[in-house]
Amino acid sequence: MRKHSGYLILNITGLTIGLTSFLLITLYVLHELSYDRFHNNYENIYRIKVKGVMAGATLNQAITAAPMAKTLLADYPEIEHAVRINRSGAWLVKYGDLPGV
Repeated sequence: MRKHSGYLILNITGLTIGLTSFLLITLYVLHELSYDRFHNNYENIYRIKVKGVMAGATLNQAITAAPMAKTLLADYPEIEHAVRINRSGAWLVKYGDLPGV
């Protein structure tokens, strides 16, 4: 070990980085797989997202139109409950040239 101490340090460093990466990735995957598991019947929870093109921009987001939940409940009898999640934030809606905007 004294004769090849450089290789020993390199191997121990590589092993440490590899094990640490493995543990961090495992913790991340376990966290992602545990999402919503505190609910009863968690295996029956689904999230709807919009994927398409609107005004030349590609949409790929989990935001749907307001009547989506009501329509799903009416059209699909296997759906028992539906909710909308609203993301709030600094949205700017503008029409024309408004002073001060």
